[in-house]
Amino acid sequence: MRTFILAALLIATSAFASVARTRNDVDLVFDKNKGRIYALYARELRKNPYLQGEIVLSLSIAADGTVTKCNVASSTLYHRELEKLIVEHFTSLNFGAKGTQPFSLKFPITFISTANAKK
Repeated sequence: MRTFILAALLIATSAFASVARTRNDVDLVFDKNKGRIYALYARELRKNPYLQGEIVLSLSIAADGTVTKCNVASSTLYHRELEKLIVEHFTSLNFGAKGTQPFSLKFPITFISTANAKK
């Protein structure tokens, strides 16, 4: 009887541990770290108040939460240095261990300048 209970507990534990990562998990980590990204943008915005656009990152996250790949899939910012800094920041993030499979996604970030609204 104890063997059966132990086996059921191990199966339940491994099923819980292998819950797959979701887009919502990535959004939560981004929300906790977006201050740094927007600070990078604000610094560049002081140099060019009309800087705006969207950057789409291609991300791969390992099961242990480390970012194994991050690059710019597309961008309308046209600001390579800012794009590079954003990629470096995302590469340094840890999304926490979850599941057993890597997780890949495209992650868009939109930057809007208020200077354009004042025209």
